[in-house]
Amino acid sequence: MKALAPVTQGFDDLHVVYPLLRLNEEGVDVDVVAGSAEAVRGREKTFDVRTTYHEVVPEEYDFVLAGCRAPEGYDTVAEAVASGAFVFAVGEGVAALAEAGVLTGTQATAPENLVPQVEEVARYVDRDVVVDGKLVTGRGGTTAPEFVGECIRKVNRAKVKDDL
Repeated sequence: MKALAPVTQGFDDLHVVYPLLRLNEEGVDVDVVAGSAEAVRGREKTFDVRTTYHEVVPEEYDFVLAGCRAPEGYDTVAEAVASGAFVFAVGEGVAALAEAGVLTGTQATAPENLVPQVEEVARYVDRDVVVDGKLVTGRGGTTAPEFVGECIRKVNRAKVKDDL
């Protein structure tokens, strides 16, 4: 199983690193993707970029992990979602999905400062974590463990379906 993790310079480590590590622990191969092949640094952690948006084949991914805004990757994310990928978005990543057109017609949560943006395209639900089909959204911050727990449940259900 593969996940696409779009990142940009200055990403929030908690919203990218923690979910990425937990997905890896569950056997998901996570590709950190950016606009160029240079290393990308969050507030503390630096990642080597495996591939760029121009090289990605969106249909090859089972999951998209959106933990920050990476506008140059919005088309790639939208294509992965259109091909059936699960989407996990937390913090600024929820706004990224709204901007990419992926949240249209869904139910989602978001950090308080992003609620108006989410409400423009989705039904906002005032909870820490919201699951809507293949979409998991989280407010972020202290709710990251709950968010990641829901993501891992989706990964494990997908594994069971693959094994059938």
